[in-house]
Amino acid sequence: MIFSRFTSIARPLQSRNFAWYSLGTAFALTGFWMQRIAVGWLTWQLSESPFWLGVVAGAELFPSVAIGLFAGAAVDRWDMVRVMRWSVTARIIASAALFFLTAADLADVFALVAFNLAFGVIASFNQPARLALIPNIVPRQEAAAALAFDAVLFNGALFAGPVAAGALIAASGVAPTFAITSVAFAVQFVSLVMLRDIPPRPTIDGPRKSLVAETLAGLRYTATHPGIGPLMLIHLASCVFGRAYFEMLAAFADRVFDAGAHGFAVLTSSVGVGAIVGGLWIAQFGVRGGLTRVVFGSAAVQALALFAFAPVDALWVAAPLVGIVGGCVIAGSIATLTLLQLAVEPSLRGRAVAAYGIVYRGGPAVGAVLVGGASEYVGLHWPIAATAAILLAAAFLCWRWRARMTEMLEANLQ
Repeated sequence: MIFSRFTSIARPLQSRNFAWYSLGTAFALTGFWMQRIAVGWLTWQLSESPFWLGVVAGAELFPSVAIGLFAGAAVDRWDMVRVMRWSVTARIIASAALFFLTAADLADVFALVAFNLAFGVIASFNQPARLALIPNIVPRQEAAAALAFDAVLFNGALFAGPVAAGALIAASGVAPTFAITSVAFAVQFVSLVMLRDIPPRPTIDGPRKSLVAETLAGLRYTATHPGIGPLMLIHLASCVFGRAYFEMLAAFADRVFDAGAHGFAVLTSSVGVGAIVGGLWIAQFGVRGGLTRVVFGSAAVQALALFAFAPVDALWVAAPLVGIVGGCVIAGSIATLTLLQLAVEPSLRGRAVAAYGIVYRGGPAVGAVLVGGASEYVGLHWPIAATAAILLAAAFLCWRWRARMTEMLEANLQ
């Protein structure tokens, strides 16, 4: 049964373009998570400060807020594959530069902030282009399965990347991690070169508006759509208040559980395992009615698991709890992205996906800075409990819109 379900979500791999896309994505995402773990651990080694953990994490994610909608409008206007090629090239250069800085023992927390800022700008263009490209390289009936398979790749990397990074850091330090990441991005660039015969973008009737006007139009559409608007509010609450814990895992591993880099790898890998399970579950759920309920249910369970995690002081108890959180984050995110991709007007897809990306990437940045700053004064436990309470309250507040959301978002679902 499980094998047949996975076979159904792997069906888009019969498309040559999607197969090449997936190969490059698998390498790039694994490298990305290795790099993310290495940057987090290096930040903790240099500062031993939850505040700086939040600042460095926020430096990567804040550009999504600052330029994300502009980048989405650009993706709607420009060639998506070309945007991805340029952004991947920039990632190769940035990761190689960080490798040389770290190997020469020149990296400090300010260099890590600068690196993450640059990487965040690159990601602001890469992510909407990557996600908006998927429905253009598979048949429409396979779009949801392709998005689900992409999520499985993302979460497989979330498991494999931390495991590999933890072992490599313990054996050789953080510098080799950045070299491997640069190579992984190079593999992705090759895969993008292999894409062929991408369908043309839909033509736009009448004169094209300015990039600023198109950006504002995308923001207005997303905010005022009776289904997408509330959906994004739930997504915002989940990302800001339900994912900040992840950036604090290095501090929990060292200060609370006294487990060092090994404990950090265990926690992040547990998140990855949970995310894989959540991704496979939502993938076999399929494109059918009920995805809106999945969004609400995932947010509620995510909040309850964070409540349980907040006071824990044992690694063996914390690991499965963060795994549950990881599964809920991914199940809710895939459901949200599937509803968004299938409900949005095709000509606005890049901007809508960019808005999703702003929340997905920028939300945890805000949460990480808030939790990191508060943790300097009240410890690590209470801020996590507070974010869980806020997330649960937000889910209950949005529950009153569920009927209208379901009607507007699930009209095209089978």
